Amino acid sequence: MAAFPVPGAGVAPLGELVLRAATAAYLGRYRGQTRLHSESDLRVFLRWCLDQDLDALSVVRVDIERYVRWLQDVRCYQPSTVSRRLSVIVGFYRACVIDPCRHARGTRGLRRHGGSGG
Repeated sequence: MAAFPVPGAGVAPLGELVLRAATAAYLGRYRGQTRLHSESDLRVFLRWCLDQDLDALSVVRVDIERYVRWLQDVRCYQPSTVSRRLSVIVGFYRACVIDPCRHARGTRGLRRHGGSGG
């Protein structure tokens, strides 16, 4: 039996571990329904990043703007839903900056799309 793990033998890449830690840290701030909805919104975004061959911790603003367009044009979400989902993504990246795991260049300057209330 080896004293050290063999590289690549069931060990997640560093980027994946950082993403998991960042996701857990962000979601750990919430409880109940808020956590469930935030987790769902974040899962949709992370899946979209994977489908677009994007590293979720290296996205830039244009990538997030493309995600918003995808929510609007492909998923046909109402403005209030797009705003909520974008709010979760922006909050996630702000938390990553506070707990430094990435640069916030992708979300800096983004405004949420106004729903019925603004």
